[in-house]
Amino acid sequence: MGNQQFKSAQDALIFAFRFSGQVYERPMMNRMADDPVRYAGDQAQLHGLDGAGQAAMIWNRVAVLSDMHQFVLYAAYGPRKTPCGCGHACCSGWAVNPFWEACIVKIEEAAITKALAGCLTNRRLRRGIVKGLFGDKSVSLPDLAHQCEVAENTASSHRQRIKHWLNGTREDGHTAGIRPRAERCIEQLLADAGMLEMAEA
Repeated sequence: MGNQQFKSAQDALIFAFRFSGQVYERPMMNRMADDPVRYAGDQAQLHGLDGAGQAAMIWNRVAVLSDMHQFVLYAAYGPRKTPCGCGHACCSGWAVNPFWEACIVKIEEAAITKALAGCLTNRRLRRGIVKGLFGDKSVSLPDLAHQCEVAENTASSHRQRIKHWLNGTREDGHTAGIRPRAERCIEQLLADAGMLEMAEA
C-alpha cells in the first residue's frame, strides 16, 4: 500500500480523525474512554483497508506527541459530533463525540493553572470558552456569562487569557501558544514520513 500524500498536516489530521468504522491503537484516547468511537466524515480519499492503514499511520505520528498536544490537535481537527441512530427527534441524527468532549475537558482543566493562575474560575465558564475557541459557537460569550452568573467583562478576560495560552500572543514579542507548537510538531513528523506533498517540494 502506497502512502497517500496530503496537501497539509491539517488535511491529514482531519482525514485520520474522521475516518469511520475502524479501530486503531490510540493510547491517549484509550485512557479517556472505554469504548472505541466510530469517526464520521468524508472518506473520499481512501476507503476500506487502505484508508484504515493510512489513518493508523497518521495516528501513530500523533501518538508520539505530548498528551496536551494530542488533546489540542483532536479538539481542533476532530469531529465535534458523530452520527446517532437513536431515532429521537431531539438529536437530529447527531450526538456529541465523547473523544472531542474528553479533549475539551483536559484542555479546560489545564487552563486553570496554565492560563488562569491566580483567578477564581468557574468550570462551566472555562469549558464553554474552550469549546468556543475550538469552533463550538452554540452559545455566545454573553449568554455563557449569564448562565454562569459571571460578569461579562470577567468572562471576556478569561477568554482572552485562555486564547493567548492556546494560540499565542504578540504582546512583548511573539510567544507561540500550545496549538501552533503542536501543529508545527505534527507537520514535521508527517513531512519526515513523506505524507505531505510539501515534503517533496
